[in-house]
Amino acid sequence: MTGAPIWFSSHLDAPRTVSGRCLMDDADIAATVKDAISCVTTVPEGTVEVCVQNGWVTLRGTLGDWAQRECIEHLILHSFGVRGIVNSTTVEEKTRPDYENP
Repeated sequence: MTGAPIWFSSHLDAPRTVSGRCLMDDADIAATVKDAISCVTTVPEGTVEVCVQNGWVTLRGTLGDWAQRECIEHLILHSFGVRGIVNSTTVEEKTRPDYENP
């Protein structure tokens, strides 16, 4: 192979893996993930529900924009003990104002 680009889409609920080993129990991982999310100042507290099972983190909730969703996902994927993530968060649909010619 000649270094072909790898494309992935995070807007699907397809699981992503980081490592094959889980060194922390699920409660510790959940606490770490919740702490990481609380450090993201653009995400209102309590908007994301975190569930951890066997090192796999599942996120549910509604966020304001795609940047928040990607930021949280990136943080969690790089958290210690996380084996993978299923990001089931949704993004609020924002309506554009109708522009009328005066």
